[in-house]
Amino acid sequence: MAESVSRLMYISRAVDPFSSDQLQALQHQSMINNQRVNVTGLLCYFQAQFIQYLEGSEQIVKDLMAKIANDARHEVVKVIDLPSGDSRYFSDWNMRYFSPDDIESVFPNFVAYMIEFFQDDQVLDADLTAVLVNNLKMMYGKQKALEAAQK
Repeated sequence: MAESVSRLMYISRAVDPFSSDQLQALQHQSMINNQRVNVTGLLCYFQAQFIQYLEGSEQIVKDLMAKIANDARHEVVKVIDLPSGDSRYFSDWNMRYFSPDDIESVFPNFVAYMIEFFQDDQVLDADLTAVLVNNLKMMYGKQKALEAAQK
């Protein structure tokens, strides 16, 4: 039987801007923590705002989101529960951090688009949700191709 994968995205604002060192430390700790509980996903940071996508078992993802929401370093603006599925989109990334330069090189204007999308209080129907997830999967695919080309 296939694993049921719970998925969510959120956007948050940093209370104080994060330095590069803080972001790298956050990624490192998140990778360790997420590996322990079998959570995968990605984290984007741009203009003191985070966009994060998480996937894993339902209860673990809910518990992790509650922990994230209580982190005093940022304020969660919006959480979107995405449709569950039977496979992961980012199975080999316990937590991949994308810097603004990474993001722009892979998918120009992605973060600005996502921030605008989240702040517009749009009602998410199935089509809009698919657009969000497909943009993330496209960014993932482009990044994987760049990494393979560098080997």
